[in-house]
Amino acid sequence: MDQAAAIWDQRYSGGQSGVYEPWLDRWKTVLVGHGDQALELGCGVGLDTEVLVSWGFEVTALDVSRVAIERSRQRNPGAIHRVMDLRNIGSLISGFDVVVACLSLHYFNRGETVAVFKSVHNLLNPGGVFAFRVNAFGDGEWGAAGDARSWERICVDGVSKQFFTPEKIATVLRGRWRILSQEKMSTSRFGPKKSFFEVIAQVPFE
Repeated sequence: MDQAAAIWDQRYSGGQSGVYEPWLDRWKTVLVGHGDQALELGCGVGLDTEVLVSWGFEVTALDVSRVAIERSRQRNPGAIHRVMDLRNIGSLISGFDVVVACLSLHYFNRGETVAVFKSVHNLLNPGGVFAFRVNAFGDGEWGAAGDARSWERICVDGVSKQFFTPEKIATVLRGRWRILSQEKMSTSRFGPKKSFFEVIAQVPFE
């Protein structure tokens, strides 16, 4: 991920932040009330971290980019920030009530992706909620073409990305989660139309 980190450092140094998309707002009643410990995977400049802090969460924010982490720290001085390759989140101490990942978990191969989702499950308390968005295969200018069943990543703007189908989502969530919502959506937030899946999943209570 060193090359990817360098690319993201360059982008965030150039001012990349994107237009904030308040996607978490409609899930506030689902996310709030399970506890106060939240983890954001791929925090970027800290826009979603800022929302979670405003809702009363104690937030741990992770990103592979040191520049992004510094910008998020300036925006959210009360949050804990760590530079981390998200494939290493299994090293974190469990006990989170909410995990959020907006378009940050589609950069890995199949084995790595399955392992990351398993780690998220292990980090959450029973009843904890995982809200995430991942690239969708197919339609859209930034949708992958070719074999939808393949877990081969595709290079987009210098970064290798995974493109998900419902079957791939089922693979990474199978047997561990209660699915509260799963929708295919699109946005022009990044310029060209981008299709993605938005998923809200919960760790079942014992």
